[in-house]
Amino acid sequence: LTIDEAVMGGINIPDFATEGVPFSINTYSYLSMADWYWTMSPIGFRGDAHSGFVDGGVAFGDGVDFSYGVRPVVSLKSDITFTGTGTYDNPFEISG
Repeated sequence: LTIDEAVMGGINIPDFATEGVPFSINTYSYLSMADWYWTMSPIGFRGDAHSGFVDGGVAFGDGVDFSYGVRPVVSLKSDITFTGTGTYDNPFEISG
């Protein structure tokens, strides 16, 4: 998952230009989780490498020496079909 994909999925990016104004946290996105997790987006290098991460419903960047979780992602072409609900007893089955 990249920062761009997280934003397209409903994750917000804080506007640090409006100092003192709180940013909104989107708790309705399916990507909003209580645990922090890394994205695949490099952010920069300020003494050490920085990468993007999601905190609840907001995307940030931080040094990669922090211990955040990861979330696996599978990107499918639009003509792929699947069955199942994604549960243990009824897993997704992809065809096409």
